[in-house]
Amino acid sequence: MRSSFPAISVASALLLGSLGLSAIGCSSEEAQCGAAATYGLSTDAATAEAGAVVTLKLSRTGPACAYEGGGAEDVTLEVVAGGGSLGTTTVPVPAAGSSVPWTLGHAPIRNAVRIAGDDDSEISVVAAVSTPIVPEIFGGLHEWLDGQGDKSTTEDLAFLADGSVAMGIDAGVVVGKLGDDGKVTWSKMALTGDPLPRSHGMAFDRQGTLWTADTKGQALHAISASGVVKTHLTTNGNEPLKGPNDVAVAPGDWVIVSDPCRGELIAYDPKTEAVTDVHTFSLKTEGGPNGFAFWGDELYVVTENVTLLCPTAAEKPPATDPLAALFKLSAKDGKFGAHTVIESGLGVFGDGMVFDAEGNLYVVVDTADGFALAESRVMVLRKGESKLVEFAAFKKDTVIANVAFGVGAFGETTLYGALLAIPPFTGEDKRGLIRIPLGVKTHPLLP
Repeated sequence: MRSSFPAISVASALLLGSLGLSAIGCSSEEAQCGAAATYGLSTDAATAEAGAVVTLKLSRTGPACAYEGGGAEDVTLEVVAGGGSLGTTTVPVPAAGSSVPWTLGHAPIRNAVRIAGDDDSEISVVAAVSTPIVPEIFGGLHEWLDGQGDKSTTEDLAFLADGSVAMGIDAGVVVGKLGDDGKVTWSKMALTGDPLPRSHGMAFDRQGTLWTADTKGQALHAISASGVVKTHLTTNGNEPLKGPNDVAVAPGDWVIVSDPCRGELIAYDPKTEAVTDVHTFSLKTEGGPNGFAFWGDELYVVTENVTLLCPTAAEKPPATDPLAALFKLSAKDGKFGAHTVIESGLGVFGDGMVFDAEGNLYVVVDTADGFALAESRVMVLRKGESKLVEFAAFKKDTVIANVAFGVGAFGETTLYGALLAIPPFTGEDKRGLIRIPLGVKTHPLLP
């Protein structure tokens, strides 16, 4: 009796096998299916609230017989931006398609998802924050300092490679370690060498040296891993520092310190122990540079109105002028390029900032109500955009100074901040550490 199956060659059998079809036992209808199905992703939301759940739809183009038995085939999804999560990552997709819940990340940034291995399938939703979140005060540092009889304020923070956090205080540095119980154990760093009257901005270099700006001693210091303090700068190369504030170690391992009271960024080469360049802002129209962060060879800088902060400043605009602005300039091999403004009129004071791994910039900006603090905010410059959006804020009596991503037990996808107590604008107890979950990792500080 003649077989009902068509005769096929070895080459044909191999071709059918590559399409996920079985030559033996395949019906004539299935044998005519052709290539396997293709898949697409879509969502009805172009913008949604950060942390919200949106519906992700998977469509399928192609006949059901592309699958053994005509059923659904599993498709793997992956989140590629924004720190969000999927209800499931492997989804069976029948001919009618499937729906999957997609929880957006916490920050007001671009969220993206795709079919694993298929760049062309990527879709995105821009997360927004209609009401700024209130950061969590974390770690009990105020209470610990109070128990030590220490009235210092906190100002900046930097994470060590071992996963502990260093925070600057008056006359020193405190170090916190996060235990398995979720509590932070604090201690004061044992220091020797030169005096350190007021540790403000700080950053670690590749050797584990902690660079810190001393706003009271008007100096840039380096603290060795063994706790020895050495003074490196007390001038900008020619004239005395007036209010050194923030510090960063550049990709080429040279050090930048901001002096908003002078209106200057100062580049310093630790190898030659010399100032290599000074870049100046107009105190009257642009404000003095405070916090800054690198993205490649580009340096992003936020300024502040210095009138209330710098009694020796050469220019003093009206104290309530909203001079805080975000600028960008090149910074390579110890030299600065010209700066350009990204956005101005942000508030009265700009402070710390940090990039995440996806190119979004988190910037601290304070606004005022007359001579009173109105709001201390973390704002976000989304990658590729030119306008900051508000993310997190304290009202009136709490000031965020600087921000950094956690390391180790502190969580690499969590943003931390140092609070600044500045009576009479805030209470003496408004100091310590805050945290904000993001779900996105930091951009490497030392690439």
